[in-house]
Amino acid sequence: MAERRIVGLRTTLRLLAPVMTLACAPALQADSTDAESTQTIASLQQVAKELNAAVERFQKRLDDAIAQYDRGLRDTSGKRILGADAELAAGVSEIGRAAMRKFMAARMLAARGASYQPIAAGDADRVQELIAETRQRLEASDGLQRRLLVVSAADLESRTQSGWKEKHEQLRRARGAAEDAARKALLALPIDLPEGESPEERLDRAWDFLRPGGAPREDTAEDVRRGNRTQESKTEPENVAPPLPLRWTPYRRVTLVHDLGRRMALTDSGAEDAAGRRIFYQEEWIQRGMVVVRMRWRVGLDTKSGQHLLIKRYRPREYRAELDEVYPSDRDYLWYLEPPSEAAEPAKGEVELARDEVAQAREQVRAAAREFRGTIHQAVVRNSSQLDGGFSDELRERLFAIRGHLAGAAPVLYAEEKAIKAIEQAVGAFEKLEPLAAWANQLPEGSGLSAEWELLQQRSDDEIAAARDAIREARALLPPDTRAPSAKFPELQKDLIVRIYRRRAWKNSATEVSLLQEIWRAERPQPGGAGRVVRSVTLIWVDRTTGMQKVLAADARTYPLGPNNIVEQAFDQYGSQELPLEATLP
Repeated sequence: MAERRIVGLRTTLRLLAPVMTLACAPALQADSTDAESTQTIASLQQVAKELNAAVERFQKRLDDAIAQYDRGLRDTSGKRILGADAELAAGVSEIGRAAMRKFMAARMLAARGASYQPIAAGDADRVQELIAETRQRLEASDGLQRRLLVVSAADLESRTQSGWKEKHEQLRRARGAAEDAARKALLALPIDLPEGESPEERLDRAWDFLRPGGAPREDTAEDVRRGNRTQESKTEPENVAPPLPLRWTPYRRVTLVHDLGRRMALTDSGAEDAAGRRIFYQEEWIQRGMVVVRMRWRVGLDTKSGQHLLIKRYRPREYRAELDEVYPSDRDYLWYLEPPSEAAEPAKGEVELARDEVAQAREQVRAAAREFRGTIHQAVVRNSSQLDGGFSDELRERLFAIRGHLAGAAPVLYAEEKAIKAIEQAVGAFEKLEPLAAWANQLPEGSGLSAEWELLQQRSDDEIAAARDAIREARALLPPDTRAPSAKFPELQKDLIVRIYRRRAWKNSATEVSLLQEIWRAERPQPGGAGRVVRSVTLIWVDRTTGMQKVLAADARTYPLGPNNIVEQAFDQYGSQELPLEATLP
């Protein structure tokens, strides 16, 4: 996939600010252009002023709300309850202060409704409206800026030339001030900035995503829990949503602080606890040398009193890894789950028994995966054909399994179904363990049972993580689950595209079918030589009873390797061309 260039608006402004072109052009309508430029400059200056004032007012309201509603209180028994962001406030750093504002704003926006309308949430709405308006005014001024770069022939010797230059410079400054105000406003909002190598790049991407199309949809914690993850196979995003106006989806983790070696995130549960508090999950990840430390808090927003309170603090967890590796993972998700309403306390032995069942299911998945791999390996050895010559044994076995799956070969389907059944049983074991382990989340911090139950929950999470690893490894061996008449497998190997077509029964046989396999692979150039893409088309016979496969006919063609040296370019350019083999097939 070709790399996508993201160019920030500030860069665009630099590109549009060369020395004014002195060209013989049709005479400008000087009066109308002068009036338009004066009006546009004033409009940009006004919206920048309003936006700066709105952000200042928004942050002042947040600071007031933090002082009033996020400092904790005492309950009816006199026990001290900490504010939701008590541990962020302890550092009194600039990052901590900014994080407190974002957490406060995010909880307000997510929880507001008919009976809860905090003033700061209205201020956030106004900031968002002004950002969108600023974007519109900047785009509307693009044409004017280009026109001001051209001077008519009649003005070449006139004093008005310097006037046009001054107008252009004023417009450039007004655009820059408006953009600066909009970018600062984006940073003030609890917005999940897109990925990027630097804060500036992430901000440029967020600004760019305000255009039609928007930002890619990310997996929610519920996606992770149910296994509906897209991140491992994500290519170009299909589901998109613009970052403004801000939307809150239950169980979608929103990264509010994204700095070097640090992440802070909030997840809205969309649910209330027995006390009527909207539940949120806050977390902070910090890279410390070779170790990543993860801290987690369950917090609640009482929409009646407006108080933001710390419900529970979890013990920190450590991982020997890089932050960018573990932050997107699905580890430690049980603390996100709300226990079943009015559920009785399960016996600890019941939790341990459910955890043992997950461990057994994990081993069954691994055994089924080994059996599937062994079945395919033995079938390839027995097949004794030259299918897929030149490829590694691992790739030959994967292609053999895919063809067997598409043809409905009994030996392949039998081994595959055993593995799928083992995976389904493991998922069922997760679903049995999850509500039992989640019961620990309702225990208040400091209670006698809390520490013991949290340890049970941690062990349960570790067991589920190990079983999920086994499931991922097993699924990587299995053929893709598809009922389409053709399938494309570009992920099998770098510089390789595979397409396999199901054809018809071979010679009207009930047990013999034919498949058409097409493989595109890149052959890298030698020093001084040119690279090429080899397209191989093979007609393959498959016996559905025994699983045997053999080549009936083959054809090949080569194409030049494109300037970016990626096989997808040749595939896109020449893939519609028909090879002689295809034209003669029955």
